[in-house]
Amino acid sequence: MVQFTRSFFSLCLIAASFAAPAKRTVTQVEADIASISTQVNVLSNAIQGLPASGLVGALAISTAVELLDTLLNIGTSDIKATGPLDEAGATTISNSVQTIGSDIINAMIILTSEEFSITEPFRRQVAHQLFLDLTKLENSIDEFYTTLVWARYPLSPGEILYSIHNAIEAAIAAFS
Repeated sequence: MVQFTRSFFSLCLIAASFAAPAKRTVTQVEADIASISTQVNVLSNAIQGLPASGLVGALAISTAVELLDTLLNIGTSDIKATGPLDEAGATTISNSVQTIGSDIINAMIILTSEEFSITEPFRRQVAHQLFLDLTKLENSIDEFYTTLVWARYPLSPGEILYSIHNAIEAAIAAFS
């Protein structure tokens, strides 16, 4: 009986891995974007706490970036699984995404200005971890915005994506 249960469970897992992803709704994508926006604010607050927050603040930034990366990946998957949008849903999503982009740019500007405030002996370790986190974040943001374009959302992300890349690249350069 145990062997049958284990085999049945394994078969279910294999079947689930081949199943088509569930279709997502505009409401779910809007919820994803709201979660991303909230996490961008958490990241911004953690950045603004530097240098007074020291190592704890640097860890908070790293943790916020990791969660933001996860939320961006979830949002990307949900956008891919969403069908065509009506005009109202597309406009709401486009406006939310523009706000997220501006908030990320502002957070990176603040982070770049705070980079030199981190003192030794932890400066190198913090800088290295932030470099890794920001590189990963940049890739997730790029995929998120590219997916929006691929899904034909009425969004012209060229300028905002270019500005995000410039802001993140400046922060990466400060920590490399």
